[in-house]
Amino acid sequence: MDIEEFQSANVTVDELNLSTKITASLLKQKIHTVSDLENITEEKLFRIRGIGQTALDKIKSEYRRVFNKDLFKNIPFSKYKIVKVIKSKNRKNNEIQLFIPKLKIEQKNKIYKVKDLYDKFGTLQAVGKKLNISRERVRQILEKGEKYNLFNYESSHKRIFENLIYRIKKDLLIKKLKSSNNLKTLFKELNIRQAQYKKLINFYKLDRNGFDRK
Repeated sequence: MDIEEFQSANVTVDELNLSTKITASLLKQKIHTVSDLENITEEKLFRIRGIGQTALDKIKSEYRRVFNKDLFKNIPFSKYKIVKVIKSKNRKNNEIQLFIPKLKIEQKNKIYKVKDLYDKFGTLQAVGKKLNISRERVRQILEKGEKYNLFNYESSHKRIFENLIYRIKKDLLIKKLKSSNNLKTLFKELNIRQAQYKKLINFYKLDRNGFDRK
């Protein structure tokens, strides 16, 4: 049975694609299942002996691969700044004092501006062209806004597509595909861009002539 079919409570850390060293470190701290991982903070996980930054990144990456979501919803531990570490003989009892770096008003305004443009145009490339920056930079700014709980970047993207398929039903798309002389005319009539057209075609499983794919 595929591991994705299990609930996280039933998936053991042994079933994840982790190194023997990482698995042993988790089991030693009585972290036997993925559910156990979900019930601890990123800070506590980082403080386990044998779990450094590389191991932490590997655990998060494997969790994302299997469950298609992030293990930790808060700001990543790497975004925290360590102010002071009070060491003890037992490493897991070390006291780590942290603070979350705050965004300046100018930074927030910039992030919100990018988000507003993204909601309007719907693609990273369109926003990047408008602001004269790369699409990768647009994605980084949107992800930063999500990390600081300013908005939900992923759900916004999903909502835009849901609005698109609500506005353009399958029957309407088929009708326009058969009546339009070329794609440029189709885009203008439906008020969509090429990227949105491709998403609609794939979602409705149609070919360029408006027929169902076999």
